[in-house]
Amino acid sequence: MHHILITDDGSMERVLRSDILFQPLTILTDPKKAFDMNLYKTDVIYLDIKSKERAQRFISAFDKNINLIVFQEKDKKLYPYKRDYRTIYLNRDITPSELSAYSMDLIMHDKRDEEDTSLMLVGSTDKIVDIKNKIAKFATKEYPVHLSGSTGTGKTLAAHRLHHLSGKKSKMVYVNSGSIGEGAIAESNLFGHKRGAYTDARETREGYLKRANGTTIFLDEIENLSLHTQEIMLDTIERGVYRTIGDDNEIKSSFRVITASNVPLDTLVRRGKLRKDFYYRIAERELTMPDLRERMDDIPELVSFFERTHSMTKNKITDFTPFFKREWEGNIRELFKEVRNYHEDLD
Repeated sequence: MHHILITDDGSMERVLRSDILFQPLTILTDPKKAFDMNLYKTDVIYLDIKSKERAQRFISAFDKNINLIVFQEKDKKLYPYKRDYRTIYLNRDITPSELSAYSMDLIMHDKRDEEDTSLMLVGSTDKIVDIKNKIAKFATKEYPVHLSGSTGTGKTLAAHRLHHLSGKKSKMVYVNSGSIGEGAIAESNLFGHKRGAYTDARETREGYLKRANGTTIFLDEIENLSLHTQEIMLDTIERGVYRTIGDDNEIKSSFRVITASNVPLDTLVRRGKLRKDFYYRIAERELTMPDLRERMDDIPELVSFFERTHSMTKNKITDFTPFFKREWEGNIRELFKEVRNYHEDLD
């Protein structure tokens, strides 16, 4: 559980629209509690301070191990941009996603690697904020969640975020349903097999469900899972046990199921590609990732985020007019491809 203290109304809107809100946290609104750190631990404190003297007075009152984010007027720095990793000074016009990134820098002791960055759901429009809200709501529950949406909308990112916010310590187990095969091959990939279980089984192998015990299994592109595999997965999900091929002993496995598809599940059921009972079991909660054309106002923020995280510091894109005129059938994946091409053409 992360604890955040907001010292004024000015900071409130930034935090409410930022991704940091969707970490497990408590928001305090009483500044007096900030000075009693022995009674209540605070991970990040947001200060909106206009004078250098008042900032110094506030900051000196806090324990040196308390993380602070100080908002200041643009181009009117209270201190050097970043004094140390415990105190960060940011302009008040910082984007919500950038605020999230800096906040997590502090919480994670200034260690943000590629995995941390990949967990960011960038954007501030109502569509993506609604998704963030639902992910935060669903994350700590154990019921299955299904993610639908066009290619490139961020379904895998959303799955990782659901797992990350769940608090599970083990890594999420990713399964591309289109690559696990069918029949005995699919069963071997999912459940594992004993040596000699069939002709080509030259050694014992553990399956995805063995690795998923105690964590999350993400079945991507569920539309490619055969009807037979759906049947045996349904039984495993409901009973919490499975059998390794070549072994009659049942093995217990406790895991959380997240699935994703490019086609809505009810459409797959109508086409005979998805068992109805399997559909009901994996979609207790559903999230539909919006197409980029439904959240075009997020484009500047998405582009800025991609440039920053890929060290594209020169000749940043400032004219987004051409971006707003495109259909973006490939969604965010296509957008990032165009940003990369733009910068490569400049080299």
